[in-house]
Amino acid sequence: MHLELQHGNDVHRLSVKRDGESWTVTQDGAASPVEILAADAEEVAYVQDGARGRAYVARRGSERLVFLDGVVHTLRLADEDEDDLLDDPGENSPNLVAKMPGTVVKVLVAEGEAVAVGAPLLIMEAMKMETEIASPLDGRVAKVRAAAGQVLAAGDPLLDLDPPD
Repeated sequence: MHLELQHGNDVHRLSVKRDGESWTVTQDGAASPVEILAADAEEVAYVQDGARGRAYVARRGSERLVFLDGVVHTLRLADEDEDDLLDDPGENSPNLVAKMPGTVVKVLVAEGEAVAVGAPLLIMEAMKMETEIASPLDGRVAKVRAAAGQVLAAGDPLLDLDPPD
């Protein structure tokens, strides 16, 4: 994924690539491995170059404002045709994905089951906290893609829903 990082009037092009359990961020030709310790829509704990860090994230339309080391950076997609990993995947989509790394504790629905908006679909544990994942729409469970005990990375598929006709 290619992103633009704006700091003041300077714009830097970033390349972000997943390498197994870690990520590699390349900025201005310099590559650096980053291990994500915990993440959600508002905060990311990480290790980069042996140092632990924490970044705080706020949404502004399709941009993300990232507060890091006392400075606010603006992050946005550089290429419009790429998948937008900055958006909350599954937020209004029938294809739900994990929003952060974690473990599936329990799947609460079965394929073919009808669900309503807000109905609990599964429970995930991340950062020692359990989170109930609810249905973003009315519909039917088309495919369960995660199982209890499965460890997932952010963006891994959870389940697919078929909206009503």
